Amino acid sequence: MAQQTYIQAAGKTPDIASMHLVALYNAKDGRIVHMHHALTLEGAQLLKREEHERNARAYAERLGHDVGSVRALHVPDFRPTGKHYRVDVEKQALVELSLPGRKKRR
Repeated sequence: MAQQTYIQAAGKTPDIASMHLVALYNAKDGRIVHMHHALTLEGAQLLKREEHERNARAYAERLGHDVGSVRALHVPDFRPTGKHYRVDVEKQALVELSLPGRKKRR
């Protein structure tokens, strides 16, 4: 089965200029507590890295996450795949997780 993305357009819409991801994670084990996606369309002003992180922390707090001790990993050209991730703390990179017990649908 072909993989689908969750971003679809209807009618005339501007192209996507940037999709920035901020992953807020536990620095000890790389567990991600919040993933914040910022989509910028062509013609819109790109936010600075600090603004993306500030927004990610604010939204995570609104959802009830304690963001006082988490770190942020920025992925500027992230393309969602519907997978689960953790952060490789040493490499400072997203690592795709393979979850046990999950079967593919037919």
